[in-house]
Amino acid sequence: MQAVLWGHDHTELGEVAIRAVSDDVACGITRGLVGKRYHHVDPNEDSVAAVVGPDATLLVVADGHNGAEASDVAVATVLEALGPEPPAADLADDELIDLFERVGEAVLRRTTELEPPNAESRTTLSVVLVADSSQVRRIQWASMGDSAVIVTPGASGALLTEPRHHFVGYPMTRQHLAARLQRGAMELTPDAWVVAVTDGFTNFVGPRNAGRTVAELVRDAPDAVAAVHRLVDRAGAMGAGDNVAVAVVRPRFLKGAS
Repeated sequence: MQAVLWGHDHTELGEVAIRAVSDDVACGITRGLVGKRYHHVDPNEDSVAAVVGPDATLLVVADGHNGAEASDVAVATVLEALGPEPPAADLADDELIDLFERVGEAVLRRTTELEPPNAESRTTLSVVLVADSSQVRRIQWASMGDSAVIVTPGASGALLTEPRHHFVGYPMTRQHLAARLQRGAMELTPDAWVVAVTDGFTNFVGPRNAGRTVAELVRDAPDAVAAVHRLVDRAGAMGAGDNVAVAVVRPRFLKGAS
């Protein structure tokens, strides 16, 4: 089961599109509540997806620059690579690097077919795997750029990624990619939410406040759709003049969880 939202399909100011994969997994996207205050090519250059399989849930968010093509290709390539049954948050480090190499090559192939300015389309990319069983909940993530991965153990929230000015789609050696790719894995507390979001959220609530704000907003949300609504609404309330894409997993989303 999966849900995918492409920015080019959601270009009206104030529109918020949300898709649920289950009560516990959902994603959402908006162009924003007010217009962008910076130079841009397309009105909505974000893309987001969530996939629920038997062993894990996959979240993907991408924030395109100089056109939506790069974010579209990035999300589509991750979905193709990891498939409808995502791996159980146990990819080897080389496999994560391979995935981002594959995405970068796909973005380059697409953008070399385009005219300026879209030929310069590049994207951030955050990929999150959340595995759940009766024994353990586990997250594995990898991120290039400033799209954030946040977990909320208990009443607090932890920002797992750091905002960096890196983009998928520029030529780079495998060594350079490995140095720039943020990644990690950890066990989750039973009550932890997992959130992946583009910088249309974090920039407007403040990166230093993002973890705490997410924890506050999702703590008593009745389901994943409500959590996505709250996150998008808060970005709008803070004046978000940017695209926002978000995907969430709440506790108890897979087999074996109580």
